[in-house]
Amino acid sequence: MIILLVEFDSIFNRSTYTFGFGSPDIVPMFKRGQSYEHFYIECYNSNNEVFGNDRAHELDLWVERQFEKFLLNNTYKNELNKDKIIFFFHLLGIDTNGHSYKPWSNIYMKNIYIVDGIIQRLENLIENYYKYDQKTTYVFTSDHGMTDWGSHGAGDDTETLTPLLVWGSGIRSSRHTNVHIEQADLCPLMSYFLGLDYSINSVGHLPIDYLLPIDEDLLQAYLQNARQLLEQVHKQYNLLKQRLLFFKPYNLNEEKFFQRMETVEGYMNLYQIRDDIK
Repeated sequence: MIILLVEFDSIFNRSTYTFGFGSPDIVPMFKRGQSYEHFYIECYNSNNEVFGNDRAHELDLWVERQFEKFLLNNTYKNELNKDKIIFFFHLLGIDTNGHSYKPWSNIYMKNIYIVDGIIQRLENLIENYYKYDQKTTYVFTSDHGMTDWGSHGAGDDTETLTPLLVWGSGIRSSRHTNVHIEQADLCPLMSYFLGLDYSINSVGHLPIDYLLPIDEDLLQAYLQNARQLLEQVHKQYNLLKQRLLFFKPYNLNEEKFFQRMETVEGYMNLYQIRDDIK
């Protein structure tokens, strides 16, 4: 028997500082390992998470109020002026109202409208604090969808397709673009924006469609993403080799791949390289 101990590694763990606000059931989950030292969290009381209460949107408004107080307090002024920091806002109201009142209800729609306003005001708070220095990237998404009867956890499109809005610093396209990616791709995408090393166990592919036009920095980021994924393949390769009595090696052609990545030909055909990584 082989027992694998997966090291907990994330963009929060690798950030200089992370400041998280929201649900006591969710936000502390990411405060593991070395991240204890630089992960500041504020959570509301778990007793406030009441299913069936049509005022669940107040949980989201709490996040906004606490963040505004946090900035005004100025206790973490030095930390807030470091590079590679993350603000993590977990807004639970829509999920709670979806379970209780279903996604087609007026209460659910009202919560969406409220969250729209919260996102706009949070952006304004951040931009005002940093004097519109154009160094902040915003990522808005959800961890799951929901059926019309207020459930999730299966494989239906309504449960697995989620929204993703990305704007701000590092978004190179000047036009609105519809880009479909896997949720796992968010990890290398945010690592790229922050200038962080990719997380050890990340299986995501850097979604270059958000990052056009192609330049040397993007090529190098994509190359490092490929190396990080390949290292995981090597690890699994060696584990299988140890476990199986009859093992047939698989030729990855990795030397040819990296040679092409480092040539002008590879630079001009990054989309072809992306297919090779997949």
